[in-house]
Order: sequence, then C-alpha cells, then structure tokens
Amino acid sequence: MISKGPTRQAATGQAGGVEAALQRAASAIQSGNITEAERAAFEVLKTHPGDARAAHIYGRALHAQGRGQDAIAPLERAAQQSRNPILETQLGMLLRGAERPSDALKVFERAIRRQPPFPPAFLEYGSLLLALFRYDEAIGVLERGLALAPNFAEILVHLGTAYAARGERDRAAAMFSRAIANAPGDPDSMFIIATLMKNSHCFGQASGLFKRLVDINPKDNAARINLGVCLLELGETAAALDQLRAASSASTKAFGDVLGAAASAGNGRFWLSRSAAKRVFGG
Repeated sequence: MISKGPTRQAATGQAGGVEAALQRAASAIQSGNITEAERAAFEVLKTHPGDARAAHIYGRALHAQGRGQDAIAPLERAAQQSRNPILETQLGMLLRGAERPSDALKVFERAIRRQPPFPPAFLEYGSLLLALFRYDEAIGVLERGLALAPNFAEILVHLGTAYAARGERDRAAAMFSRAIANAPGDPDSMFIIATLMKNSHCFGQASGLFKRLVDINPKDNAARINLGVCLLELGETAAALDQLRAASSASTKAFGDVLGAAASAGNGRFWLSRSAAKRVFGG
C-alpha cells in the first residue's frame, strides 16, 4: 500500500518538536541567552517560515545583538503568512530603525486594520507620523488607539506631544496629566514621558515627574539637570540653580552638561567665560 503522507504519529512528533524548540527559544530570550534564542527560533523558521512566535523571538534576538536589519526578511515572510498584528508591528519598528519610514508606514497601516486590534500598533504608527510632522494624521491614529486602550500611558503622552505640536496646549496638558496617572512605575518609562513633556513645553508637569525621579534616585544626574532646566523655564531661578549646582558637582563631564543645558534653555543663562559659570555652579 502506498503511503499518502506522514502518519498521525509522525505528524504529532513533528508538532511536538516545533513546540519544544519554541519553548526553548522563549525560555532563552526571557533568561537573556540571546544566541540560544536565535538558534532555537531559526530552527523552527527553517521548516515553518510563517510561524509568528518563532519569527517574533528571532527578531527580538537579532535586535538585541544590533542585527535588526537581518531580521527584516524573515519577519516579512512570517508576517505575510500569519497576518499577525504583533509581528507586523515588530516588523514596522525594525523598518523604521533601518531608516525605511515609507515601508514602515505601510506595515503599520496593515497592522492597525487587523482583528482583534492591537493597541501598540496604533502607538507605533502614530509616533512615526508624529516624527514625520504629519500631526493631523498622527492624532487621528493615536485617538483610535486610545479609544481601544484608554489607560495606555505611551499613547497618552504621544497624543499630548502631537496636540502640543499643533498648538493645543490645554489638550496636551490634559493628555500628559492622564499619562502621569497611568505611567508605569519604572524610572526609564517615567524619564521618557517627562522628556516628551519637556520637549512639548509642558514644563510644570515635566518638572514634577523629573522631581519624582530625583527623589527615587538622587544620583540620577540626567533627571536632575532636566529638572533644573524645567525650573528655569518656569522662572524659578533659585530652585533651578540649586538643582544644576548639585548636578554639576558629580564630575567634570556633568559640569559641561549643566553648562550646556543652562545656556540652551529658553530662560537660561549665558556666561562669557567658563570661570564665571564655575562661580555659579561650583564646577
């Protein structure tokens, strides 16, 4: 009798092998064993190029090694087969990082049409439109994402930035207030949100967040310098100089950073000589 295909037992064994490789890849990426994650994920992609989980882990592993561009082709193949919005969002981010914004926009546009919707796709699409100064389109996309995930802090802060760029400061401030209320507790996320607020000239809210970061870690010089700049912009010169003096005492490099920040602030100060600045900051 001629066999018409693999037996049920063989098919089950093959599926089990794929699942075992995926579990190894997932475990490796979570534990930081990047090379093992890459190897295990690639093992699956050789026989199952459309496997979304394998492609996702493979892309993360290559990106972690500074090889994000190498992941674009396999992710494109997997995205075409799986039509998975998570994978398409990851692919769009890699295309953006590879300075291919037009291609990234096309991928993000597909990702936000998928069902069920994936809110991070709206965030990444909107943030790219914002970076390209396409403010009206960015606001439209981000508002759709916010309707899906009303407490998504990153969408809130990017929407606030877009409103600020369009001159709608009150709406920007409202978005930033909601972002602060829903911000993740980790300092890195808080710093990103505070920096976007500062760049959007919402100095009061930014200063509050930078102060929280300084309270958490008094050695966080970047947060302290930004706090000083925000206070300068708010006209609180004495308090600003106190923060900048504290930051400048950390190192010679810190003094240079403080001097540059103080001189470039809209309400900053300019010194004709380094010695004059040293008298102010004690550098």
